Amino acid sequence: MLVLKDRELKETRNLYSAVKDMLALQPSPEIQLSMREKQVSDLRLELERVQQELACVKQNYFDMKRALDKDEERRLRVAASPPAAAL
Repeated sequence: MLVLKDRELKETRNLYSAVKDMLALQPSPEIQLSMREKQVSDLRLELERVQQELACVKQNYFDMKRALDKDEERRLRVAASPPAAAL
């Protein structure tokens, strides 16, 4: 009986020691918070950069669309007008 209790106690101590060692490897809550704040800051900067890039791409798209629309309108006007030699 005493041998079993001693074995259980030894096993419990070993488990406690293993858990304690694992927890010692984990960063403290303050460090984790600091890391998360840095990550959020980095992600916000990335989001801002991507939004600016999107705005630039949109602007280029609409500039090209306006140019194509003007070109199409010019072609339609030329095609609709009577030829000068026929008059």
